[in-house]
Amino acid sequence: MEYEIDILNSYIRDILINAVDKYPLFFSYFTALSRYILVFIALLIAIRTTRSLFKKSEPETWGYLDLPNGLHIPINHWENVIGRARKSDIVLNFNTVSRTHAALIRKEDGLWEIIDLNSKTGVMVNGEKVEGKSTVDYGDSISFGGIETRLSALSSVERTIEEIRTPPGVDIKPSFTIYLITIFQILLCLQLCFANPSRFDVSLPVCFILTSTAMWAYFIIFRIMKNRGFEVESIAFFLSSVGLGVTAASEPFEMYKHFLAFLIGLLFFIMLGWLIRDVKRANSMRWFMGAAAIGLLMSTAVLGTVVNGAKNWLYIAGFSIQPSEIAKVCFVFAGTATLDRLFAKRNLIMYLLLTAVCGGLLAFSGDFGAALIFFVVFLVVSFMRTGDIATLALITFATAFGGMITLKFKPYIMNRFSVWGKAWQFPHDGGFQQARTMSAAASGGLFGVGAGNGWLNRVVAADTDLVFGVVSEELGLLIGLVCIYLILMLAVFAAKSTMTGRSTFYSIMAVAATSMLVFQMMLNVLGSVDILPLTGVTFPFVSNGGSSMVSCFGMMAFVKAADTRRNASFAIKNESIFFRSKIE
Repeated sequence: MEYEIDILNSYIRDILINAVDKYPLFFSYFTALSRYILVFIALLIAIRTTRSLFKKSEPETWGYLDLPNGLHIPINHWENVIGRARKSDIVLNFNTVSRTHAALIRKEDGLWEIIDLNSKTGVMVNGEKVEGKSTVDYGDSISFGGIETRLSALSSVERTIEEIRTPPGVDIKPSFTIYLITIFQILLCLQLCFANPSRFDVSLPVCFILTSTAMWAYFIIFRIMKNRGFEVESIAFFLSSVGLGVTAASEPFEMYKHFLAFLIGLLFFIMLGWLIRDVKRANSMRWFMGAAAIGLLMSTAVLGTVVNGAKNWLYIAGFSIQPSEIAKVCFVFAGTATLDRLFAKRNLIMYLLLTAVCGGLLAFSGDFGAALIFFVVFLVVSFMRTGDIATLALITFATAFGGMITLKFKPYIMNRFSVWGKAWQFPHDGGFQQARTMSAAASGGLFGVGAGNGWLNRVVAADTDLVFGVVSEELGLLIGLVCIYLILMLAVFAAKSTMTGRSTFYSIMAVAATSMLVFQMMLNVLGSVDILPLTGVTFPFVSNGGSSMVSCFGMMAFVKAADTRRNASFAIKNESIFFRSKIE
């Protein structure tokens, strides 16, 4: 088989070399023109995906809480805090109502559950005092500190309106965005083929074709299943396509590995989406995920191989795996909580202990870039769960102090800090990579020199640590900025979704995931241009790395689960079944 492939490679190389030699002007014009087209397509993809994501949302209504004065307060979430505080989901501005009085939570069977959040005046359902929590159905009366209310269902007309909420993809067709990504892939592949015909390998077009096929297969299957929102996936597909081009230019013999990672990541995205579709099932797995994160990091600490001063790789049957990347997904999963458990101090303390153990294992392994990412996610999750800035500031100070002590035992990390901000003073020593990244990015200009035509791809770690420089040099600074913009917009979308989120479980999950992606991207980009120390973390989806690719797809599953637009999320099977009620 290898012999036949070598013959095929040789045959195609001869054809390409002869064609380029015979028609040099044509190929020169093609590269020049396609550079501008690629930038135009990238900008168009960015505009279309973000416009669709941030289109005016239509809040969901699951019922009403009727007050004695005739006021009908809509219930817009699966989990609702009821109290006197202005930040409550349902505000009851009465003196007898506590600031955080109770939680009203929707169950899988369509019924509701009321939970007394240690209020001073208590909660009563149909005249009976609630001890802890109680099941509530439409038509039941609920008393909060003596204030009588009634839980009422949507009318048949209102249910119909809810079921025909405008789905995504009406004004901005997702299929056209997928077409644009396909054209981007074709032009990128052709540029790489023509850039250096003597190095052509059949894996280049094969992997681009397989990636495009997997993308279209996903789109068609889920479109048949009535899914209408594909913006999150489109962003992942576009960034992965850019990453495939980087791998082809820097490490062409790792193309199949890159595609395999893309395929595994996509399957992981689907599997994780199915798992978190059921909040009860997902919530019951949080401790398992926490244990999995510790187990993965412990396996690296014990069995890992030291690479560039960090013990963060496992080599199994010829494959290299970075367990800390998968541990990130488990760590985010473990930090989520439904509203009924959000106020339990025990859960937050356990998450603090999980963070300490994971951080300690990463510090022991020398992977301080990952440890920093874990800690930032912990701060985000903790703030969303408690809002206690003073305590988080104290934890941050203590962690920073511990980090400074640890640096004394890891001199190779101090070496990175010693050249931080001084790359041009040591361009042939400690600042070698950063200086060349900045030079290459500047030489590429806004539109790049063409895929495969750069020189930074020959520098060590060009396809991982310095990937922003490779993208900026070969595809142009504009496409590099588009990649950054798309990651940032995912974070903004996740933050925006917290206002309309069905469950705190999904909201915390999405914000934590995007915080991790954004912070990781910042460390990669700013480290490569000497604004921050070079930490060796990857650019989500764009850097070459199988474990990182799978991890990033896992994070995207968390973002998609928080999407409340009709038929856009993993969280609901069929929206119509969620509006059934006993009383019309």
